[in-house]
Amino acid sequence: MTLILTAVVGLIIGSFLNVVIVRYPKMLEQQWKEEAADYLKQPLPHKTHKINLIGPRSHCPKCRKKLKAWHNIPVISYLLLRGKCAFCKKTISPIYPIVEMLAAAVAIIVICRFGL
Repeated sequence: MTLILTAVVGLIIGSFLNVVIVRYPKMLEQQWKEEAADYLKQPLPHKTHKINLIGPRSHCPKCRKKLKAWHNIPVISYLLLRGKCAFCKKTISPIYPIVEMLAAAVAIIVICRFGL
């Protein structure tokens, strides 16, 4: 039971890592553009929506439609959707479930090695 719970927690951590991996570079780029515009005393060329680790909600990188809550279930939703977006049917990168499964594996290894 402990290993199953550990795997679930690892999958959730992996899902959050995916959010960080995708959004953090975009957040940095957004910040750099704002700082450059401020330094040059020029307006930003176009209005941008603030990106952070909480919002906006997860969306398909291809069609930009917001994902339903069950689309965010680590690994399971990827398998149920057969690796395709539920809306536009474009392929979803396998890196997302790979990161989630690696995080689950690391969590299990840590618990097995060091205990709870």
